[in-house]
Amino acid sequence: MPSSSVTVALPASADESVFSSVSSFFSSLLPVAHAEEHHFDECTKRVEEGKGFEGENCIEEFFHLSHCAQECTAPKLFRKLV
Repeated sequence: MPSSSVTVALPASADESVFSSVSSFFSSLLPVAHAEEHHFDECTKRVEEGKGFEGENCIEEFFHLSHCAQECTAPKLFRKLV
């Protein structure tokens, strides 16, 4: 059974710079998001090397990472700031 995913088309140069920047940003803020970060980094590497499937852009992995930031890390971070 094929899995469903969301695909967003971005120009190739935008893909690399946006995902690289986002990955670096989240890596610096979310040391507890190892699993999600790992999947996102693997996907980004695979796509950059041309080994991903046609049209793959790692947006699904990014949303998993973002979800972890919102639901797992943000409450811990904001507790320390308040």
